[in-house]
Amino acid sequence: MQAWKGWEVAMLTTRAFTWAEWCAGQQRTLRTLQDEERGHYRVRFTDKELARLAFVRWRYQAGHLGPRGQDNS
Repeated sequence: MQAWKGWEVAMLTTRAFTWAEWCAGQQRTLRTLQDEERGHYRVRFTDKELARLAFVRWRYQAGHLGPRGQDNS
């Protein structure tokens, strides 16, 4: 952990947002809150996760997944 060296160092290591960047961030935050209130959640999956979900979906639709010990695989 580093000791506090003052506001001058802090100002040199951070960048202030422009007005447009700040507004865009506020709009994203507001949209996210509105989506959560409506029950809409944005979930982003990786390609690997999407492939795994597609495989599990195929197994389920093909009848290869069932209660434990009773699947057809």
